[in-house]
Amino acid sequence: MSVLMAFALAASSGFAPQQAVAGDLTNAVLECYVDTYAFDQPTANYCISTWTPWTADNPSVAHFEVVQLPAGNYSFAWKDRDTGAPPPGCGNTQFCSTGIATDVSGDGLVRMEVRITDHATGSSRTITADAHYFDGWH
Repeated sequence: MSVLMAFALAASSGFAPQQAVAGDLTNAVLECYVDTYAFDQPTANYCISTWTPWTADNPSVAHFEVVQLPAGNYSFAWKDRDTGAPPPGCGNTQFCSTGIATDVSGDGLVRMEVRITDHATGSSRTITADAHYFDGWH
């Protein structure tokens, strides 16, 4: 029996190939880190770094990334929760980087959110993370 005949027989018996299951957004996490001269490790939901001379730049950059998403087709809408606007350069991608200054030079805080939309199901979820940058010298 040919493959085509087997498929036709299966289709006539009510059997249909399973559709791919869309990604589940419940495990999505927003990680972040503030860039220093060290080997910075992203952490979920919030990150903390400290500036001292010769250990980091001030201002620096806070990096955010959506992780723990299964394979799928997603869109990403970023928003700085303090300004209500998307940070410059943060488009429809899993990554977003924005400037941050310490609590002595600025407010030492970037509060970010991203709305993830699964194009297969139309479901969406908003996740957040906060980056803190402290002055450890003054």
